[in-house]
Amino acid sequence: MNNFFRNSSLIVLTVGIVGFSSAVTRPKGSTEAQARKYIEHVVDTLLMPSNHAGSYGSELKKFTTTTASQLLRRYGSYPNFLSLSKEYNTDTLYNALLSEIQVFIEEKSSQYAQEELKNVYVPSYVDKQKVTRATTQVVVNEVNTIISKSVELPVGAFTNYVGTPLRNKVRDIVKVELRKATGPAPRPERPSTLYTTADCPVCMEDFHTSVKRIYLKCGHNICTGCLTQMYNHAKQTHLNCPLCRAAVSVNDYAQELWPASAPSW
Repeated sequence: MNNFFRNSSLIVLTVGIVGFSSAVTRPKGSTEAQARKYIEHVVDTLLMPSNHAGSYGSELKKFTTTTASQLLRRYGSYPNFLSLSKEYNTDTLYNALLSEIQVFIEEKSSQYAQEELKNVYVPSYVDKQKVTRATTQVVVNEVNTIISKSVELPVGAFTNYVGTPLRNKVRDIVKVELRKATGPAPRPERPSTLYTTADCPVCMEDFHTSVKRIYLKCGHNICTGCLTQMYNHAKQTHLNCPLCRAAVSVNDYAQELWPASAPSW
């Protein structure tokens, strides 16, 4: 076992390849500064901020500073009414810090998933929030498994759950969740009243040939070629029926218009 030791008047911390444990000696007058160093040391050991550069490194630095201040305000006790300094229990600090790390990873996973969904094609019928939640839950479950299956946490236990490694992990999970969410596109409901014609009312092509008919929600029929041309001309997905001007969403017919361009993650 490769052990890493840190000693001070307040803390004796042992970190192993298969474990993370702490023992504390608390002389009277142990300071808040010593407890802060302990928190910083735990973050350094589990998240390894030095492995993450740029904005990710800055995020971890901010997380460490903010979390340390919050935990030091929240925990600690005065040994007696004459004491001017709090004493801190490292077990309490460690468990609280572990919870904060889990929340941090969960929030970042959700953020990265939302950003990824803005950069990929997502059919209109897919619930992006549901994909985000599912993606985040996968990461949360992985982190919980690491914690539950480790008697003691290893060095760098969560370094792959922050920064670039986490963003790459989220990107891969989003692809999987999108494949689950898309499946066959639900066909738009067929209108109760249909205004069927033998020819496309726009281009006059015979529907009995190879021309494919689409029924719009207003009940009018149109060929796929004309609807595609309308979309290409307007450069937007919200169009109008050429006969009655009823609203038409091209997204409702994406699988019929562009079957070959369906996403293949």
